[in-house]
Amino acid sequence: MPGIALNIAVIRCATAAGPAPVLLGTAANFAVLAKTGVSTVPASAISGNVGVSPATSSSLTGFSLIQDASKQFWTSTQVNGHLMGATDALPTPGLLTLAVLDMQTAYTDASNRPLPNFLELKAGLIGGSILVPGLYKWTTGVTITTGITLAGGPADTWIFQISGGLVQASAVTMTLIGGALPQNIIWAVAGTVSVGANAQFAGNILAQTNVVIGTNAIDNGCIYAQTDVALEKATFLFGEYTVGRFFKFAIWRVFIGPCELFIGSCELDFHPDFLVKPNTAPEQNPLASYYHFHLPLLWVLMWCHNLPT
Repeated sequence: MPGIALNIAVIRCATAAGPAPVLLGTAANFAVLAKTGVSTVPASAISGNVGVSPATSSSLTGFSLIQDASKQFWTSTQVNGHLMGATDALPTPGLLTLAVLDMQTAYTDASNRPLPNFLELKAGLIGGSILVPGLYKWTTGVTITTGITLAGGPADTWIFQISGGLVQASAVTMTLIGGALPQNIIWAVAGTVSVGANAQFAGNILAQTNVVIGTNAIDNGCIYAQTDVALEKATFLFGEYTVGRFFKFAIWRVFIGPCELFIGSCELDFHPDFLVKPNTAPEQNPLASYYHFHLPLLWVLMWCHNLPT
């Protein structure tokens, strides 16, 4: 049943730093989404849905798949959610096709944002850096050999445009401080993304090619790859990234002339029944949809800048 809960509070003025958020669309229903395959060396731990398209469920390897009676999805002890392939029963194929299109659109958006705040920072050798919100661009690859820190607030955003590959060395940690959130961080990478063993990664990966997550690495974010994803005993802490959270951050900043209107702590969930949150049974009608509007707190924040004095 639809439900609405609303409380309104007007609080102090605040400003969000960084570029406008990248909209993930229906791709946000997935913790891991790829076009050609997702493999795991057990045991990985993924909280959220895993999808492949146009590849079939046979390209989901290492998961010991168990097909649901509806034939719309599969389950695995390594995934606290559902696994789906392009030839599963309707309506899964159409949903996956749309999610992949949204993934590609998000990559194109993120990788083509103009006017970077930081260009060729440290020639791509960014280990040890403290990274403030903003748009970063490298025309080569990026290598992280020592820990980095992303410092910003819960509404601040980062986009990293990388024309080459991204390599995070083993046992290297990305640390978020000041309330920074991984869902507000986008790594748009044209080449291979490689996260080393025992490393800790933060943010959503939009990869034009493939992603490799090393042994016992922790990924605090989601992966969207236009080829394949290879996991090796990896853990996903932020896999449950629903469309609700997509809308939450999509509407966080609204520009009104010289002012910015911020709407926060607003959650809107929208997903078909078999893309439910983990451990929630689907409805008997697989074509039914579930709509849930949940606004536990609506903050309206106005920040005016560049006004005549």
